[in-house]
Amino acid sequence: MNTADIEKKMTLVSLFLAKQRGITRVKPLTADDSAKLLEPWLGSTAALSALPIPRLIAVEIDRSSPPDIGLIKNALNQNFEGVTLDDHRRWQAEIRSITRSAALGGIAVLGLVAAATIAAIISATRSAMASNREIIEVLHFVGANERFISGEFERHFLGLGVRAGLIGAVSAAVAFLLLPFAMHLLGGGVVTEAETRRLLGSGELDFGGYLLCVLVVIVVAGLCMITSRLGVFRVLKSYA
Repeated sequence: MNTADIEKKMTLVSLFLAKQRGITRVKPLTADDSAKLLEPWLGSTAALSALPIPRLIAVEIDRSSPPDIGLIKNALNQNFEGVTLDDHRRWQAEIRSITRSAALGGIAVLGLVAAATIAAIISATRSAMASNREIIEVLHFVGANERFISGEFERHFLGLGVRAGLIGAVSAAVAFLLLPFAMHLLGGGVVTEAETRRLLGSGELDFGGYLLCVLVVIVVAGLCMITSRLGVFRVLKSYA
């Protein structure tokens, strides 16, 4: 098919698509536009003009009232030979599956870290109480109750939790700030960088992201305080 026939067919297909319900914008891409889409993979060479590059028509749909993709596909197949409609649903489903798996993996790792933190705090609480058993017995002797003794340990581990949470939150914020630069330096090229950005996002934190970093400090501090309280009461009961 010569260039004139291709351009005529592009015009007819564009007019057909523009009439379909749920399609808000139709933009036929020129041969140069199609070649530019391949430049990140194949480079900018004169050999591209010799390749049978398919002509593309970009279509924008109305998300509030989307068209019937299956019906439009059938109509295109019946009226225009060699024309296909790609709605990217398969690729979107695969990306969604990957990101969902990554999110679940992150949640699982977070759960393991929380469990390890609790175990470490319990172990540290028992060690601290064992090394200060004589002091605890003296406090009991002078009339200090379990709540007072527990409060001393709680304040100690609360301070440790706040410091640990601050270190973690600041490290996370710095990592996210440096992530775009790392993606650019280690991305391996424009294509890899674009694909990584499409899959993982830009890596930049918004206001909500920084609020989550602050929440990390609160959660870690609270986890340390509550776990140490439970550990202290349990050990004190064993002394009784």
